[in-house]
Amino acid sequence: MLLVGYIVAPPLLAVTVNDLGSALVPVTDNSAAEQARGVSTAFDRVIIKLTGDSRSLASSSLKGLRTQAGQFNTLFGYERARDRGLLLRADFDVAALSEALRAAGLQVWGRERPDAEAWLMVEDVAGRRLMPNDEATREIFDNFARFAANRGVPLRLATGEAETEGAISLARDDESLFESLLAASGDAPVLLVLLLRQEMKTAEAPPVWTLHWRTLIEGAAQTGKAQGELPVPVLENGVDAALDTVGAHFMRAVADEGGAAEFNLTVAGVTSTEGYMRVVKYLEGLDTLKQLSLVKAEGELLQFRAVAHGGAPAFAQAVGFGQVLRADPSTPGRYRLIPQP
Repeated sequence: MLLVGYIVAPPLLAVTVNDLGSALVPVTDNSAAEQARGVSTAFDRVIIKLTGDSRSLASSSLKGLRTQAGQFNTLFGYERARDRGLLLRADFDVAALSEALRAAGLQVWGRERPDAEAWLMVEDVAGRRLMPNDEATREIFDNFARFAANRGVPLRLATGEAETEGAISLARDDESLFESLLAASGDAPVLLVLLLRQEMKTAEAPPVWTLHWRTLIEGAAQTGKAQGELPVPVLENGVDAALDTVGAHFMRAVADEGGAAEFNLTVAGVTSTEGYMRVVKYLEGLDTLKQLSLVKAEGELLQFRAVAHGGAPAFAQAVGFGQVLRADPSTPGRYRLIPQP
């Protein structure tokens, strides 16, 4: 139930993801051997969550790091899934792991991440419908929730009105289906459409499941698919591929700049001690920032010298996700404090 709540949160333009060091994975029992395997699997999922890329596990520079899950593990425990299966939740030291990943040459995605709206559908002999629709699709939906949480992308599930439900059932092909759903979506910077379809090739052969997905990220569309005999592994592979496009898009600012870089930062609109404290607290809470020092306070202006992982572009992206500072498009490096409601 916690996972379901994670993806049906109220609409926001961005979300601060505070559980980047946690992952939930299935295990067969609570034996020591299975616990070690589960912690190792969860460690891999956290690496993916921090890098934004499921392909990062194939990096040769991570070969040694991936064997050190126990050194970064801070806590683990067990939960029961809805189907009574056993799940292991493991927590890791995010700060230490982030530094280790940077030392290995990988970029790390911060806690400020874009809001994403997702449409999730299944199509089988009973027809095409949004999830969760019935008990038959509950296991698929629950696993989708876990996969989304393990990627650290704040997905919220779209819910269709009667008109949208009609468009889903009457769509002539996948293209018209995707277009109608994207048109019915909100203004989230990331839109994701997933259609999990069961297909019978022959009467003798087992059914094949295919996941068709499309992402629309700040107006740029990408598509893909995953296929297999079981729906849950197909869904996981497809969700990973789709969310890799999200991570790649928003990590570009960090990757282009490289390592940590120094830059000047000006914040306008600070007219009170409370406003000053709000700015400083917000900036010090950004994990993108490595160092921050106040150079001058004059009138309503604060001038800082900052060092950020990925430099000024990565800082601008993180602040752009937030709701405290707004960039001044006419002056690079200048921001204005957004008044509290």
